[in-house]
Amino acid sequence: MTDAQLAEVLADIGRSAHSEMSKRTHKSRIRNLWRAPGFPGKIAEDAVPSISVNGKLATTLAYLRSTLSVCQQSPTFRGIVGHEQRRRIAAHTDKLGAEHDAQKACEGRRSTDISWETVLSWEPLFPRQTAARLIYLLYTRFGEGGGVQRADWTPMKLVDSMSDTGDETVNYLVSEPPCAIFHCYKTASRYGTKITPLLPEVMQEVPQKQQWLFEHNGNAIEPNTLSKMVTRAFKKYTNQHVTINILRRSWADYSMRTALSPEEERSASLCMDHSMSIHRQYAGLPSEDRREYQRSYQNERGVKYRRANVLKTAIARGRLPTRKSIAKYAFTENEMAQVIRALLAR
Repeated sequence: MTDAQLAEVLADIGRSAHSEMSKRTHKSRIRNLWRAPGFPGKIAEDAVPSISVNGKLATTLAYLRSTLSVCQQSPTFRGIVGHEQRRRIAAHTDKLGAEHDAQKACEGRRSTDISWETVLSWEPLFPRQTAARLIYLLYTRFGEGGGVQRADWTPMKLVDSMSDTGDETVNYLVSEPPCAIFHCYKTASRYGTKITPLLPEVMQEVPQKQQWLFEHNGNAIEPNTLSKMVTRAFKKYTNQHVTINILRRSWADYSMRTALSPEEERSASLCMDHSMSIHRQYAGLPSEDRREYQRSYQNERGVKYRRANVLKTAIARGRLPTRKSIAKYAFTENEMAQVIRALLAR
């Protein structure tokens, strides 16, 4: 294994059809795996367990799934991992995935969960014009349809107007109208671009004369760094261990407690870019039939964004959509002509 091979694997990930957020995640995990003991011969047995030192099932699964995904994207990485080991990793992933789903289905409330009312009561503890207060407001004071974001507030470019938001590889915070535009987030391929209005008290804490909302030496910080900043900020001013995941679970619980109808529950889950089953799990409630996600997704947002993403993915992969997709989404002649022109121009 050489640095040149790693560079080629990372380049292959960059050329893949995945979202920018997924590319960054895969690159980060592959770099960690590359340095781990046991790589490349014993990925499932030694390398991944050495990274997931707390033995957390979700972390182990994430690394195993990234390994399989990058094998599909990169011939270089596929050759390093080897055919037989890929089969072993796939079998191990299936087994752990079933265990993880079973745990999630009956998980309920966690000992670390905090009520949303408690989170809101902490606002006076965060001093004005500090990074900690900005973090607190971004994760608690969002406009209608916002929901608690993950670490998607970075890389987020600061711009004056909507006309400056053309690059879909980054997220934006717009001054007028005050809003956040999320092109890159975990489920962007499913839900598409998300625009969230921002309240005046949030905008007052946004730093001036910066290119990025959160930056270091003029460059946007990594999402993992922001996650650590969130935990440190809450620990410093509330003396409580709070992570982004805890905040998301807290708001999910609140949204389900205060919803007055199934429609409001579904709307809350979409604000978090969740299926109904996942949203109920976050709220500590029993999981519902997974098909509920398909119904809410297709009826509320899915068809519109699915159609656009099928065409975008086809162009990125260098081939036409499948006959099944063409029939399912009833693409027009004009839409197909645009795809063909884009493919011919590659």
